[in-house]
Amino acid sequence: MFKKAAGTLLATMAAADINEDFHGLLHGEIQNTDFADSFVLLLWDQFKDEFSTSSPVELKENRGSIFRENFDRIVAHNSQPNKTYTMGINKFSAMSFEEVQDHFNLVDNQENAEQNCSATSRDSRLTANGDSEAPDSWDWREKGGVSPVKDQGNCGSCWTFSTVGCLESANLINYGVLETYAEQQLVDCAGDFDNYGCNGGLPSHAFEYLFSAGGITTEADYPYYAEDRTCNVNPATFALSVGHSVNITAGDEVELKEAVYKQPVSVAFQVVDDFGSYTSGVYTSTTCQNGPMDVNHAVLAVGYGHDDASGLDYWIVKNSWGTDWGDKGFFKIERGVNMCGIAECNSYPSSVEDIGGLLEIAQE
Repeated sequence: MFKKAAGTLLATMAAADINEDFHGLLHGEIQNTDFADSFVLLLWDQFKDEFSTSSPVELKENRGSIFRENFDRIVAHNSQPNKTYTMGINKFSAMSFEEVQDHFNLVDNQENAEQNCSATSRDSRLTANGDSEAPDSWDWREKGGVSPVKDQGNCGSCWTFSTVGCLESANLINYGVLETYAEQQLVDCAGDFDNYGCNGGLPSHAFEYLFSAGGITTEADYPYYAEDRTCNVNPATFALSVGHSVNITAGDEVELKEAVYKQPVSVAFQVVDDFGSYTSGVYTSTTCQNGPMDVNHAVLAVGYGHDDASGLDYWIVKNSWGTDWGDKGFFKIERGVNMCGIAECNSYPSSVEDIGGLLEIAQE
């Protein structure tokens, strides 16, 4: 009876979004065990159809047990009324957390880089003595200041996507022009500045490399390969010059808020096992750490606000895991408590300038 009912319900579904099609199942609304098990089989079949090309692993039947473990954890999480964010199925749902760590090289991602996350200089645009001009909420996506979400793939190059996303935003804000810049240039060429390509790095060090090198080229001129390659960038193709890195005082989320109001900012935090299934809401964790040596993933803060439902302040963050992860590639994380070290290692360039000479506006 239950299997027949499940099959009948599936026939009425438009198999376009697995999290919508199986919303009740994923939120613990189906209590009958036999009925739920029937749906899990259907869920697994739809998952294989929907994610066969985007999953980082081949979806063989032996992946079913890992998928079921992730499913059980998602349901357990979503069934708790006090949770401030929702989990769901995505392209990583047939992978263990250890495999996700390996895929993005999240383990000890910063172990080779000398941490330099304390303030080195202060931006004159930021007000002193706690007197802030920043409004209570701000979202650069609504202001035309955020470039499209990208996917770093099987490479620990998050730091390059954080850096480049920051530069693309600065270019949009200053010049009103969308240009995509070359993460691969940083992967290949920034090693002398304590960066390690697919084995990790820091946006603050990347900004200093770009200042020294004279600029960054476009993604069209230097495509991304998600692997370490020999540096062969042609300086004649540089499209944007970059000023020195401005590092925000470690732990100071008021200063970070001021900076994000001026432009999106490169930030870092610690990814732990409950983050990969995020779909919506304000992410919080009781297991992540918040020290400067704990952060293992660089991203881009593009705004902030307050969630009335949970009562939490949050950061709006652009990830580099593609638009088919999270909330169209973005997530919110609790603000004001240094959640997962989000305020420990943040930076942005002091200035950017279009090298082509068409525009002469500096960011400072």
